[in-house]
Amino acid sequence: MSKEGVAHLQNEGGRKLLDIVYNLTIEDPENHLAETQSFLKENNGSLILYGNHIAYDDPLLAGMLYLKYFNQADDRHLIVPASHWHMNPENNKLFYQGGKLVEKLFHAELFSLIQTYMVNNEKFPGYTPEIAEANRRTFFDRLKKLKSQNIPTDVLIYPEGHRSEDGVIQEMGKGMILAGSILKPSVFLPIGISYKNDRYARNIPNMRFFLKKPILHIGTPTFMRESKERPEIEPLVDNLAVCLPLWMRRR
Repeated sequence: MSKEGVAHLQNEGGRKLLDIVYNLTIEDPENHLAETQSFLKENNGSLILYGNHIAYDDPLLAGMLYLKYFNQADDRHLIVPASHWHMNPENNKLFYQGGKLVEKLFHAELFSLIQTYMVNNEKFPGYTPEIAEANRRTFFDRLKKLKSQNIPTDVLIYPEGHRSEDGVIQEMGKGMILAGSILKPSVFLPIGISYKNDRYARNIPNMRFFLKKPILHIGTPTFMRESKERPEIEPLVDNLAVCLPLWMRRR
C-alpha cells in the first residue's frame, strides 16, 4: 500500500476515534445544514463556519461537523485561523498539538494569526500593530490566491479571537466578513457550542470518558451572493447567540 493509502486509513481511523471519544450531538431543528449544502452546490460557493469559543476541543468538534456535512469527498480546502502565539509549542504545547491534529485529520490548512488583544500587550512581546497588520494582510492574500485558482475554499473561524473566560459569548471581530467577501458567493453558518448540564472545562479536553457531552446547535445561515453587500457583524452575532443557552449569551 502506498504512503498516501496508509495516511488515508490512519486519518479515517482517527476520525472514527473522534466520534467515539466525543459522542457529539448535532441539533439542527430547522434543517439549516441542508439549506447550506444546497447553496454551496448551486452557487459553487464557500462556507464560513463560525462559532463561539469556550474550550480547546472546539475546532475538533466543528471539524467533525464539517467533514460529515460539507466535505465527505475530501475535495474542498479548509483554512483554520489559529492563534499565532499559541501555535508555538514553547508557549502552549496542548494547543499546538490540538492544532496539528486538526491539520492532520481534516486536511486543514492552519494559518497562524495574531489576535487583536495580543497587540502591544506585554504578555505577548513582539506583536506591534505593524506586524499584526502585515500578518492579517497575508491571511487575506492567501484567500484571494485560493479564490483566483478556483479552489473550493472554506473557513472555520472563532471570531471572538480567544476562549471565553466564563463561557459567555464575547465581542466578535469583523475579519470573517472580509473573508466571506473575498470568497463570495459565500454563506456564514453559525454553530453554537455547549455541553449537557453545562459540564465542560476550558483548559483540558472534554471527552465522554470525563462525563462530558458536547452539543452543536446549528443556527440561521446568512448568504452573501455576488451582488450582495457585506452583512453587518451584529446580525451574525445574534444568529450565533440564539444557538446558545441563555446564560452563555451576551449580558
